[in-house]
Amino acid sequence: MDTQGHGAGANIASGTRQATSPLRPRGAQLAPLMSTREVAEHLNVKPARIYELARRRQIPHLKIGHTLRFRPAEIEAWLDDCARPA
Repeated sequence: MDTQGHGAGANIASGTRQATSPLRPRGAQLAPLMSTREVAEHLNVKPARIYELARRRQIPHLKIGHTLRFRPAEIEAWLDDCARPA
């Protein structure tokens, strides 16, 4: 807490609070998330297969309300982990 009782991310000089994240540098943009349909198209499978993988927790995903979303970098890493050596 700062001297005015504000938590981390408070700007004392202007008296305003700015949200900060310990995970992202200030000004960094969030990568767009993929929908279930987009992941299914990327993997050339039906959306039902993506829902099943998510239900079984076999594919990395975020659940926002009742909606599934996927980080593209996590999907690519997951694919790399699933790859079998030739």
